[in-house]
Amino acid sequence: MLRVFQITSEVAPAPLTVIAADDDRASRIFRSWVERHHPGELVGKTQVRAVGANELALQPQLADAVGRGVEGVTYWCGHRVGYYVAAPHEPQLGALRPAATLVRCFEVDDEAEVVIVFAHTSEHARELFDVWNRLAYGDGGENATVEEMSPWLLRGPQVTLREDMDAGLTGVGSVCEDGFWRIFPADHEPTYVK
Repeated sequence: MLRVFQITSEVAPAPLTVIAADDDRASRIFRSWVERHHPGELVGKTQVRAVGANELALQPQLADAVGRGVEGVTYWCGHRVGYYVAAPHEPQLGALRPAATLVRCFEVDDEAEVVIVFAHTSEHARELFDVWNRLAYGDGGENATVEEMSPWLLRGPQVTLREDMDAGLTGVGSVCEDGFWRIFPADHEPTYVK
């Protein structure tokens, strides 16, 4: 059974994500990757960390990559494609990891509906939800709960929300006419609420 490992060293101070059968095999893949992509550099001291099941559950696209049954280095190819797994000697086929974003994803539940809100903080998410809820229902949703959620749980037609997060958009997630979701400003007239 294959597992996910994150490996850091002086050559790769940010973790390199490797799919392998065990930590010894992951280390060998890492050394081969360094030989190909950083020729002449010494690997130095490495740290190998296995990614646990709970952590992997929050990254379904990485879990999908493990499910393909291929050992190698993972390359991020975008939200619609996910991770590509390549042998360590192959050219780099994407980014080593998704780009960091300052926008976070929140689930706001007011007992009548769950809304996905994209904001910088939970307080910001509450403010955006209040604006949206006043427009949609005439009240601020004072009893709503705000909980941060992993953006990796946004899949299928909601994957476009992660692209909007990367672009720095804040607001409320809503489905479009084409069936995909986008982040709209909180004061955007909700088309499906009447």
